[in-house]
Amino acid sequence: MHDEGSGSIVVVDDGAAVLGILTDRDVMRLAATGADTATERVADWMSTNPKTVAPSSPVTEALQ
Repeated sequence: MHDEGSGSIVVVDDGAAVLGILTDRDVMRLAATGADTATERVADWMSTNPKTVAPSSPVTEALQ
């Protein structure tokens, strides 16, 4: 995320189906616990079942 200048990364399975999203906010929660980011699993900290919207959707739909 840091190298790409992004605040999130989409987590997918081998078939590219969306499983969740790991955000900078999730990483902050992890850091606040003092856990080691080198040994923690993304699945334990990501937000699961994120809402999706079409690219043509109004931003207000994404904010709901």
